[in-house]
Parts: sequence; C-alpha cells; structure tokens
Amino acid sequence: MDTRNDRGGVGMGSLGRPPGGRRGGLAAGPRTLCLTIVVLIAVLATLAVIVTRYEALRAWRLEAVDEEAIARLEGEATALVIARDVAAALGALMLGFLLYFGIASSRRSREDREEQEGLWRALSEARDELEDRVRSRTAELEERTSQLVRINEERICSEARARLILDSASEGILGIDRGGRLSFSNKASMELLGFSPEDFSGLPVHGLFHRKCPDGCGFPQGGCPLYDAVARGIEVRNAEETFWRRDGSSFLADFSISPLSEGPGEPDGAVIVIRDITERKRAQDLLEESERRLRSIIDNSPLGIVHLGADGVILSCNERFAGIIGVERGLIIGIDAVSAASSDEMKAAIRKALRGARAEYEGEYVARSGERPIPLHVIFNPIEVGHDPTAVIANLEDVTYRREVERELNEHIEELERINRLTVDREERMIGLKREVNDLLEASGREAKYKIVEP
Repeated sequence: MDTRNDRGGVGMGSLGRPPGGRRGGLAAGPRTLCLTIVVLIAVLATLAVIVTRYEALRAWRLEAVDEEAIARLEGEATALVIARDVAAALGALMLGFLLYFGIASSRRSREDREEQEGLWRALSEARDELEDRVRSRTAELEERTSQLVRINEERICSEARARLILDSASEGILGIDRGGRLSFSNKASMELLGFSPEDFSGLPVHGLFHRKCPDGCGFPQGGCPLYDAVARGIEVRNAEETFWRRDGSSFLADFSISPLSEGPGEPDGAVIVIRDITERKRAQDLLEESERRLRSIIDNSPLGIVHLGADGVILSCNERFAGIIGVERGLIIGIDAVSAASSDEMKAAIRKALRGARAEYEGEYVARSGERPIPLHVIFNPIEVGHDPTAVIANLEDVTYRREVERELNEHIEELERINRLTVDREERMIGLKREVNDLLEASGREAKYKIVEP
C-alpha cells in the first residue's frame, strides 16, 4: 500500500511506522533504554550482594580454626572476587552503553524532531487535502441531495397532477395487478360502482362488481372476459358488460382495457376505463325505434321520397319512389339524379335545391325504359337551406289521377256553364213575356198581372 498522497506528502499510512524504524542497533528506541537501565540496576544489585558476601567471608575466615573450613572459605572468596570483577565489568559496560545511548539519543532526537516536523507538514498537507476532498464531497452530496429533493418534489407534483387528472376524468379508471386486484382508482370509478378503495383491499375486483351475469346468476372468475384480458395482456376496446354496484343494482358498462408492462414479457397489470352507458343505450334504443317508425312511415308513404347527397347522387329512397319511376329500388341507389332527369326543367330544379334553395317541378317524366310519360309533381327541400352544396330530400307525387280528376272536373264545370247559360236565356225570355202581358193589361185598363223582379 502506498503511504504517500497525490502531492508527494506522507499519507495516513506513514503514521503507523515507529520513529527510527529505519535504523537498527543501539538506537532501538525507548524500550531498549528501559531494558538497559533494568539490566544495569540488576548488575549493581548483584555487585552489592557480592561485595557484602565477600566481606562476610573475610570475617568468617579470621574466626575460622579448621583448615578445611578455611580452604572452603578461601574458595568461596575467590569465586566472589571473580563474580565481583565480572559484575564490575558488566556495570562499566552498561555505563558505557548508557553513555553511548545518551549521545545517540541526543542525535536521534534532532532527527526525530526533523522527521516529526516533516510528518506534521505531510499530515497538515494530507489534512488540508482531506478537508478539500471533504468539502468537495460535501458539495457533491449537497448538490445530489438538492437534486433528490427536487426529483422527489417533482415526483410528488407529478403524482398530484396524475391524481388530479384521474379524479377529473368523468370515466371510471381502475388499475388492476396481475392477480386481478385493485392497485389504484379514481373518484369517478368509486362513485360509479358505489365502493370505496378499502372495499377492494386484497380482493379480486371480479368478485365485487362483475360477480353476476345480467340475469343475476353467478359469474365465475374463470369465464370472466375482463379477468382473462387482464391476465393475458390483451387490449380490449369498447366492450360491453353488466357491472354490479355495492347496493346490488346493476348498469350496462362500456369498458376498455390497456395492459401495463415495463418491458417485454408478461404484463404487470392493466388499466380499465369504465363508462356507464345505460342512458346512452336507452337513448340509442329510442333512436332506433324512432328510425324504425320513420322508416315505416317513409316506406308506407303515398309519396315517393328520395334522399340526394350534396353531389346529387341518390343515397336512399322508398318503395313508392321506385314504383313511380318504374325501377327496382336496388338499382336506384348511386344514380346521379341530375343525369337521370328527363327534362331540362327538372334538372334545373334539382340543381337549385342542391344550391340550398327550395324548388318545385311539375311535368312529365320519361323513364329510360321508354315507357309512357309519367306526370309528376316534385318538391325539392334542401336539408341545409342557404348552404351550397347541400343534401336534398325530394317528395314525388304521381299526378296522373289528379289530372284525370281535374279533367273530369273541368268537363263538369263546362257542362254546368252551358246549362247555366241556357237557364239564363230562358229566364230572360220569361221576363220579356211577362212584361208584354203586363203592358197589354195596362193598355186595356186592367191591373198588371206579374210582378217582375230584375235579375
């Protein structure tokens, strides 16, 4: 391990090396000094014991009278003298070593001070560098903390916006995990189903709002198309099912399922969007019933009714219209009405109506088959008055019978006028005769017989 820092100083690893560790020998440090002093004290104590013993042997020798005892005492005295000399030599050696050690220690103290000063300088530099690194790391941590706080605030705001969007949606939105359990929901879904999020805690949603069929019998989860789509990750659009509220009432729902997945593989769940279409379905049924009644009225109308697109193409017609012009209904659809018109007056009326103005036409229509002319009275009503172009609804009336009636009526009127003229002539002649009779009676002096009233 390198014990030096990046700027050439001594790192923290150098603090564990003992001072003077590069020098062996006598300059071994305080432990060597202590050991030397202990040895010196032991030598001095041994020397003192030897000297004391030697003096005691000399006193015993002077008092001894036995030659054998004298010889034994002289041998002990000789050994003590040798031990004294050895102890004295060791003491001198220890004193020399202490003197050398003191001189060496003085020189070593200067080197240690220089080395310590160097170590302190390196330590100060290392400390300054460490403080710089700590400040830099602290700034990085503060910046990272600020970023994390900012990210957390953004996440909280994002979650709040997502919750606001969810709760603002008019459709019910449910998040379902792979087990079919609720993971999130919005306010509309709970109001629509009559449940609270706590009611869904740990329970499959199928058993709560899709537990029964429309007829009220049980609906097993295994056959639930909603649960199957969630489990298999299938996308479903605008499907219809009967869902059940908490209070036991049901409603017809339009739902869509979008799988949730963070990557390839099995989906993590799905989002279900639910709409209550009960009113819409009821309105649709009413509209379909109204359309059926309207279609029945149109099909049974005594007038021919035809629907022209804004381009003049026939889009639909009733059977009466097909019967009037003598063409099968299926062959009429898609024909250009302007091109099919048999007269310029009819074409002009059709073009006028397509430009957004009401138009009428009465005249004869000659079919392409070349059959006899059909007298028609047609009223063209633009769907958007004043809009050019616009679709047109036309009512056709076959006026053949009306013209026959009008002809017969005209003949009756002429006969009545002839009879009336004859009657008026007779009345005028009668008045003339009565006047002549009155004149004759007055001339003969008699009273007039007839009272004449002028017509």
